[in-house]
Parts: sequence; C-alpha cells; structure tokens
Amino acid sequence: MKKLAVLLCIGLVLVLTPNAVAASKITSGSTCKKVNQQAIYKNKIYTCIKLGKKLYWDNGAAYKIERPTPIAPQSAKPIASPTPSASATACKTSLPTPIITVSPRTLGYLVTFEKPLSPNFDFIEIADFVSESQTPPLLPGKVRGWQQAGLGERSPKEITKGDALQRWVVARFLDANCGVTDWSNVVKVTSIDPVAAATDSTPPAPIQSAG
Repeated sequence: MKKLAVLLCIGLVLVLTPNAVAASKITSGSTCKKVNQQAIYKNKIYTCIKLGKKLYWDNGAAYKIERPTPIAPQSAKPIASPTPSASATACKTSLPTPIITVSPRTLGYLVTFEKPLSPNFDFIEIADFVSESQTPPLLPGKVRGWQQAGLGERSPKEITKGDALQRWVVARFLDANCGVTDWSNVVKVTSIDPVAAATDSTPPAPIQSAG
C-alpha cells in the first residue's frame, strides 16, 4: 500500500512537470543524453545541462508533492419550505363583534359593552351620526357623516357632545395584533337637554279642602 502511494506521488510530479522522467539512479555530475531533460530521483528533480561540449546532470532541486486535502462528503439538507410573509396572509382578528347599549346623558350618552377577555383587545372605537331620521344610516365607510366620538378600554364609556341632538351610535373593537372587528349594532340616542329638563315641572297636587 505504501509503495502504491509513492508511485502515485511520483506520477503526480510527472504530470505537473511534463519534461521529468523517473530514474532508477542519478548522480550529480554524471553524463546525460539531452539538454534540459529532467529526471526524478530521491526527492530531487535533476536537469540535464551542457558544460562545454558535454552534458551533465546538475545538483538537483528538492521538490515537495502537495497532496490534495480530502473533502468530506456533505449530507444533503432538505430545502425548507418558504414561510409566507405577513402581507401574503390576510390578517383577521379573533375578537367578537361588539354589541352595545346606549343610554342618554346630559349633552351626551353612555355606551355599555362587554369587554373581551382576549389579551389582543386594545380598545373600543365609538362613532356617531347626527340625524333626525328614524331609519338607521349605512355603516361608517359606506356613507359620509359618521364622526369618531371616542376611544375607551372600559365599559361603560361616557361620551360628551355639548348638545342634545339625536344621534345614531356604533362601535367596534380594535385588536392590538390584527386589525379591527366589524361594526356593532346601530343604536339611536337623544342626549338630555339640561335647559328643557330644568323647566319641566310636575303639576302641584290638588288642594285638599278643610272640614
């Protein structure tokens, strides 16, 4: 096995040095047959040179065979499936659509709702629409006139408007991680007018006659 390895090394040198030949024995200064001929003997490469009219082997030059470093086989790795990006996947909240109750207050109203237990719940957004119509308007985003009335985290949420107009009220939950819910049921409310409430008096009781 060792002899085979030596022969392979010599063969590699011959490939790298086309003019070199393997020699059984070479002595520096001994005669050779062809100028610039090269031969390998005992880890040296000898070159045939001409001195005067005669040809001689030179003193030889040491050489070192660079053995290629074996490359360890690499095991095949499975190709990972691409992960869909957030923009490629529609984001939909898991929060329920709110159901609200609206009660009139002085120059405003009170919105009551059931707060979701989910940690994704951020807050509730309340919107209102001023209208004397007895028919509910289309939801926000489908008709103009809706205004954001307030945001809150706790129920009930009081909204102050500064007037006693009739309004339609809706609300929706905002998810801290993923969008908003649909709008709630639409509720009509008319705020309490403090002036009208102050002038509204109850008739006195009938006077009871004596005797």
